[in-house]
Amino acid sequence: MSLDATDPDGLVDATFEGLRQAAADLDGATILDCAFTDCDLNAVQLRDARLERVQFTRCRLTGAAFSGARFRDVTFADCKLDDANFRMAVGETVVFEDCVLTNADLYAASMPETAFRRCDLTAVEFSKSKLAGSDFRGSRIDALRGGVDLLGVTIDSAQMIPMALSLFAALGINVEDDDR
Repeated sequence: MSLDATDPDGLVDATFEGLRQAAADLDGATILDCAFTDCDLNAVQLRDARLERVQFTRCRLTGAAFSGARFRDVTFADCKLDDANFRMAVGETVVFEDCVLTNADLYAASMPETAFRRCDLTAVEFSKSKLAGSDFRGSRIDALRGGVDLLGVTIDSAQMIPMALSLFAALGINVEDDDR
């Protein structure tokens, strides 16, 4: 089975296992009640797509383009999403669990109450994002960009220093011990 965005009804009630379809063009597609397991969807194009009740498990989505996509009840579990683009995406009930999102771009994304459980969020871009109520506890948050826009998120005590460093960088605060 392959992904086909030309179907006017979109992808509905389908299960994909072991699918290898890198760089598939699904811009504007509707994906409802689908499960993707152990799939290679590297660089898949899902700009302005609508995803509802979709589960991605152990999928490779490196460089995937979800910009402008609309998510509802979507879970990414144990997925590789490094360099993925979620710019201006909108979502509710979105879960990232045990995912690698290094260098992902969530610029101006509006996904309140998103769960980032045990994810690697190193160098993720969060500028102008709206993620109030989101839970970052247990995730790696080193070198975040746009930390000042993470209003109302929850972190754990082990994340205080990386978050502080992100905020200092965003505010242009320099820490220097030498008093020259």
